[in-house]
Amino acid sequence: MLRRVLLKDNALSPPDPHAAPDALLFATTPGEDGRPAAVLELLGTTVLGRLLSQLESLGVRRAWLVTRPEWEATVGGAAAPSAAEVTVVVSEGIDDDLRLAAEIAEQVPGSLLVGQAHVVAHREALARLLEGGGTAVLTTGSSGRAGWAFPIRCAPGRVVSAASPYHRVEGATAYSLGILRAGAGDRDGLIAASRKLAGLSAEPRPEEWDAELDRKAGEWSLEAADDVALRRRVSAGDAVSLLLVGLVRGEVDVRPRDVGRFFYAAPLSTRSAESAAAELSRRDEDRARLDSAVKADDSPFTTLLVSPYSKYVARFAARRGWSPNAVTLFSLALGLGAAAAFAAGTRPSLIAGALLLQISFTVDCVDGQLARYTRTFSSLGGWLDSMLDRMKEYLVYGGLALGAARGFDDDVWLLAACALTL
Repeated sequence: MLRRVLLKDNALSPPDPHAAPDALLFATTPGEDGRPAAVLELLGTTVLGRLLSQLESLGVRRAWLVTRPEWEATVGGAAAPSAAEVTVVVSEGIDDDLRLAAEIAEQVPGSLLVGQAHVVAHREALARLLEGGGTAVLTTGSSGRAGWAFPIRCAPGRVVSAASPYHRVEGATAYSLGILRAGAGDRDGLIAASRKLAGLSAEPRPEEWDAELDRKAGEWSLEAADDVALRRRVSAGDAVSLLLVGLVRGEVDVRPRDVGRFFYAAPLSTRSAESAAAELSRRDEDRARLDSAVKADDSPFTTLLVSPYSKYVARFAARRGWSPNAVTLFSLALGLGAAAAFAAGTRPSLIAGALLLQISFTVDCVDGQLARYTRTFSSLGGWLDSMLDRMKEYLVYGGLALGAARGFDDDVWLLAACALTL
């Protein structure tokens, strides 16, 4: 469903964190052939068509496409196959882009995905950006994957500084990838940032803004063989990076969502779109999704000796519709069996208990991997996992102490009590 309209002032809709997400996409980036990069052909459709299809499959039912007057028909044609409600909005420049962002945010009750319309990514990367509450931005720590993206600086779990064509950041730790999700609770912050930046980006811009863009262009000409004129034009119209700067400086809590093992590209030419299509055809998204289900900061024992096979158990469980909470309860049952075997106090029962305990530990890893693989998180699940883990530990230590006393006449209750306390 496609509509071409100019937005008018609307009454502010009340925020609703449970409302379906909407999308605001900027089809304002020029490709090398002078057409918008969003309409480059990709895997039997266009970059924009593929992105809209992915967002629709993730629950997005309304999308606004901001583009330039000369591209209105082209962008509208690329968006026409989408089943979502698509509105094409004409904008004359970056200041209009930002004003439109404020007007659209006023109409959106839930979260709003804001991004470049020429982003090519695995669906799961977009899904993880959309999940949960609050505000988040898709990022990467790799300069090679970032392409022309702007750097950001992150503290644990939060973006604390961001760059744009007109802003720099010191001590960068990652790069923003041109697509973010503004939570319903942060809508006022997005509206305020959009309006403030719209005023600043209108001609004449602040002198320091143009000076910063000139400085960047000088660096590009020295450090890269890219077409500097195209890069400057692309960057100068990057509303998404400006909005990220506005959100961060407006003290909105913006969380980084690393693209991880998932594919990402932002092609600007037929050649780069063909390269992205070839890479997408080679990359197994489910394999990337499975690998991403494994915690990156787990213990060496778990990472090296358990996760290489437990993730496949998690996928097996997912395909059979098992829930993470059910797997957690099964892990508890195995832990109870291990404690009972230890308490028997015989050598065969100790061996059986050790095997059951290891299986229980593996299953305990599976529940978290299953939750990440299926994106089925809940407060109850987190609480249940933590509480039952402690329960298993207490029972196993108690079983070991009881078994040592019954089968070997060793009193290790004090040692067990110390282990429980620690």
